[in-house]
Amino acid sequence: MLRHVVLFSFVPELDRDRRDTIASALEGLVGVVPGLISMRCGRDAGLAPGNSDFAVTADFTDAAAWQGYIDHPAHVAIASTQIRPFVVHRSAAQFLFEA
Repeated sequence: MLRHVVLFSFVPELDRDRRDTIASALEGLVGVVPGLISMRCGRDAGLAPGNSDFAVTADFTDAAAWQGYIDHPAHVAIASTQIRPFVVHRSAAQFLFEA
């Protein structure tokens, strides 16, 4: 299996409600994108200064499923309209793990 982890810092104008909307939209991709097993995301809990604003973790059956997610029209639509216009910084990593 493959885990995809992304951290975002957004422009201050992206309020809590819009961040929650992004989380719901991304989590709604489970069952839509083939090979996407689970998706969890949300706003930073505010426990430490300097953290990113938002985190995403997604589990895929394999690297091919992750690549399909990256190019899937439903993901592209969310990323291009709800996320990328508001990103100040993005960091991501993918790693393999056994279920």
